[in-house]
Amino acid sequence: MRRYLTHLTASGLLALTLAAVINWLADPYAIFGAPSIPGFNVAKPAVATNGRIFKMAGYLYRPMDALILGTSRALNINPKHEAFSGLRTLNLAMAAQPNAETALIFQHVAEHNRLQTAVIGLDFFASNAYLPFPDDFSEENFAPDRKLKLLLSFDTLKASKNTLFQHGPAPTAPDSAKADINKKFSKHAFIDSEKSYMWGGTYLPSPKCRYAFAVAKGETGKAQQTPPLEQLRALIGLAHQHRVRLLLFISPAHARQWETLAALGLWERWEEWKRKLVEINEEEAERLHQPAFPLWDFSGYNRITTENLPDGNAPNAQMTGYVESSHYKPNIGNLILDRLFDLSIPERPLPEDFGVRISSSNIAGHLTDIRSARLRYRQTHPQDIAEIIELERDVKARNRCITYTAIQNEN
Repeated sequence: MRRYLTHLTASGLLALTLAAVINWLADPYAIFGAPSIPGFNVAKPAVATNGRIFKMAGYLYRPMDALILGTSRALNINPKHEAFSGLRTLNLAMAAQPNAETALIFQHVAEHNRLQTAVIGLDFFASNAYLPFPDDFSEENFAPDRKLKLLLSFDTLKASKNTLFQHGPAPTAPDSAKADINKKFSKHAFIDSEKSYMWGGTYLPSPKCRYAFAVAKGETGKAQQTPPLEQLRALIGLAHQHRVRLLLFISPAHARQWETLAALGLWERWEEWKRKLVEINEEEAERLHQPAFPLWDFSGYNRITTENLPDGNAPNAQMTGYVESSHYKPNIGNLILDRLFDLSIPERPLPEDFGVRISSSNIAGHLTDIRSARLRYRQTHPQDIAEIIELERDVKARNRCITYTAIQNEN
């Protein structure tokens, strides 16, 4: 019996050791530091569905001086930008990053590093209390021993099997600039993106199909019990306490995205969200006897966001700043940083109307200006407006979340 148990234990240890060796060599999540060997382990298909393991387990505990956070829109904020010269900067933005996750990452980094600067992209949908956490979110990724557990995991072994001998590029590291790939313009990409925001539930996620800053008392399910804006308040307070230079900005999606938002009956809620951001930012500054952090609004209708869509039939047609109406390209991310850090770079002129610093003293006038700019856009871009209206009709006819305008009166 003893010999059997000894053999069983030895076999188990051998299998675990073999799995660890394979996992380290394959490094399917690009977190173990194995050497990259072309045709063997460079491509990391598992990262596409496990981006949070890639970033949290792989980079969260690395020393850093500057941090970039936000949703997938902020993935195009360049950690190699001139503003971060001499700073160890990581971009830990991730797809559908809710405010709670942003705050959790910031808290961890601020408490384990002498963080100097943080740039955070703010998106309206991330402040929805009904926004579910992404499928690959796990608080286990924040644990110091997460990397070791993954090394010994048989789930990682499955990912390793799918990694070895695959062809493709390596994932972009959070401390590297994202390539600005020239991509042929596709009207379908715009329409599909806008449809996903209407139909797919980015703004009005299933099953509640609601947008609210806080859930009703006693409500359970996938709703976030701590209001997302309170998570942002905690982040701002922590930045003051740790003397972090915090720069907040509202993302510059394309004008068609704001028309999509309006079609869902969320325009007034969007304006209310901006007013609340100003209020929270200034309240925390007053509470801690500090100047308010810069809060910039790049959304709305400006020279960047109203870029005309090209003729899709033209050969090699492409847009300067957008891949579709939600996501801007890295060159626009560079302009955002130029504005935030007040930099003048001759080779990339910064439009005067791109970015407005908002506060309690100008928020009312700023929102009025956006409404006026919207009217001008709707008058000068009838084709774009017609397409959004047609998409709205189609979605409302087929989507069970029909009564969009009632959302404005909730909570």
